[in-house]
Amino acid sequence: MLWLTLSAALLYFLGWTMFILYTQKTAWKAYAKKKKLRYDSASMMSPPSLNGPVGKDSEYSVSMFTGEHMAPDARGSRKLNAIEIQLDSTMPVAGGVANAGMVGVLERLNLKDESRPDHPDWDKSYVVKSESRAVLDMYLTPERVGVITGLMKIRNGWVILVFKDDMMLLRFDTPDPLASEKKLDLIIKKMVESAKRLELEPGEASRLKGEMAKKPKKQATIDVSDDVDTSALQLEDEGGEDAAQDNSGETENPPTEKS
Repeated sequence: MLWLTLSAALLYFLGWTMFILYTQKTAWKAYAKKKKLRYDSASMMSPPSLNGPVGKDSEYSVSMFTGEHMAPDARGSRKLNAIEIQLDSTMPVAGGVANAGMVGVLERLNLKDESRPDHPDWDKSYVVKSESRAVLDMYLTPERVGVITGLMKIRNGWVILVFKDDMMLLRFDTPDPLASEKKLDLIIKKMVESAKRLELEPGEASRLKGEMAKKPKKQATIDVSDDVDTSALQLEDEGGEDAAQDNSGETENPPTEKS
């Protein structure tokens, strides 16, 4: 009975997996045909992938595939369906925003400055890191933070917006197989709309570069202890050596004693 129970459970799991994969591949293939995207599946048991231009006037290119994430202890992995859209903008610094399992991806970039946007939808588990906190604070307006947190609040969604060199990428991972054309269309439209609102505005790249070039002003200080005669301290721009020479040429008349 034990072996029969285990065998039945394994067969049920295998059958359910095959059914979900078949449903997913059918939906993705139909969606690709409808939207004129490229569809690929290496074999009957392999997951599908999609890529091609999407959005109004085909302004973005989308890639959909099954990504594998290693567990923190490196003893296992988890497969999620990933949607990637590359933005047109170029940030002047490296950085990113991430939640859930994508935090580890961001951490591997070894970025030194961490920020925390002041936004009602921001969760303390979300992470913002960059090469310049001032630049990221300027870029992450309340509207943009709202766009990113809107994606992060999707159930079981792993989100990362990452930029480095001339690349700016928005990625969303989910365990949902997205096994219907309706689900696919909804999430892709949301990703495209989010990408539009995360793009830099005209002239904004120059302003961000200007902010990056700013350096905190250093304030000169003099440490004066209690036993130092402060009357002997002088600033060079108030007379300098010339004043000292003038003073050295002066003679004082000795005091006369009154009879």
